[in-house]
Amino acid sequence: MSRVVMESPVEARGTMVAALSRASVGVDGLKTRLLGWGRKEPVALLMADRAGMRAVAPGGAPLTEAEIEALCPGAWAAFHAASRHLRG
Repeated sequence: MSRVVMESPVEARGTMVAALSRASVGVDGLKTRLLGWGRKEPVALLMADRAGMRAVAPGGAPLTEAEIEALCPGAWAAFHAASRHLRG
């Protein structure tokens, strides 16, 4: 199973940042035991400051609001609401 989640936003020096991460977990049954595994990797970074909101991929390429929503529905709106105080 794999899904993308928005991590808790962190704020410092007038900038708020939140990562979107893909979390994967699995379990395989063997004859006498279970084998479990997990993985977490970043897929996007949301940033907000006085100038507004923006998003980038892990490699630094810009991402659109639509791309963020495709990865994690509701994340853009939630981050926008959480960072509203930064824009005055």
